[in-house]
Amino acid sequence: MKAIRRKKLYYIIPITWLFTAWLVTLALADETATVKYVIDGDTIILVDGRHVRYQGIDAPEIAHDGQSGDPFGEEARLYNEKLLQGRKVRLKLDEQHTDHYGRILAQVFLPDGTWINKAMAAEGLAYVCLYDKESPTAASTFKELLSAQRSAISAKKGMWAVSPAKSEPIYIGNNRTMRVHRPDCPSARETAKGNKTIFHTRNDAFMQGFCPCRRCKP
Repeated sequence: MKAIRRKKLYYIIPITWLFTAWLVTLALADETATVKYVIDGDTIILVDGRHVRYQGIDAPEIAHDGQSGDPFGEEARLYNEKLLQGRKVRLKLDEQHTDHYGRILAQVFLPDGTWINKAMAAEGLAYVCLYDKESPTAASTFKELLSAQRSAISAKKGMWAVSPAKSEPIYIGNNRTMRVHRPDCPSARETAKGNKTIFHTRNDAFMQGFCPCRRCKP
């Protein structure tokens, strides 16, 4: 009787593994959808009402809820709209699938293969941000997105053509969050010494893939 039970167990375990692998593959499968509306430089709404947030980049904010927008926020929105409004796209979904706002996290592609996340960074209209170091998709695309950003910085494209309104003698990078802060920013003061990297220009930080803090906006 025990031998029979063991044999049944041997069959059940592989089947369970195969079923789990199938579910993971299904969750990560590419999806085709149509864009109904472009919210800003890194977020779109599909015709079925779902919101999609571009993984790996962060575009300047547009004016909303009574708050003024960031420089180049509107330019980023218009460029994104030009590329995608009303068009079919292919979504490569992230393992995490959604962010804390419930938006789908994805790499977005046009039918001709244009990678929208990269296109925004290449035009100097979005910052490259590695939000989740544990995500295989985020890690695998980070280097290529950062290469596009470095080229935009070197060519002074988009927002990289304009000097910041206020520069600092140094900038503090947090190696854990991959955010860069002004030296007087509360987040900089809260960063553990072992996690700090000192940059003498903001572009040095961006060339290394650090993303600007949303509190102090370096």
